[in-house]
Amino acid sequence: MKGTIHLQKGGKVQVLFPSYFLSMPSSLTSQLLHRTIIINN
Repeated sequence: MKGTIHLQKGGKVQVLFPSYFLSMPSSLTSQLLHRTIIINN
C-alpha cells in the first residue's frame, strides 16, 4: 500500500494513506494536509 510520509517536529513520522483520507470529508482532509504542511514548515 502506497502512503505519503511526512516528517514532523520532534522527529515523528506520519504516514498518510490515500484510502484513509477517502473515508473522510474532503474539507477535513484539506485541513489535515494544511496543518501537516504548517508543521513541516
